Amino acid sequence: MRSKQIMAIIGIIFLIIGLICISICIFQQSENKALLAFGLMCNSIAFLLYCINRKK
Repeated sequence: MRSKQIMAIIGIIFLIIGLICISICIFQQSENKALLAFGLMCNSIAFLLYCINRKK
């Protein structure tokens, strides 16, 4: 596999993990905001990987 494909797959994995964490945080309405922070971090990493992948 090429490096662009590997980065795209890793970005998709981070995106899915981030969306799952954010949705769990929203629907459970818990006091623990660690899932929200982790989900936002994963989505930010996915966005950065997307930008790096598109730049090349």
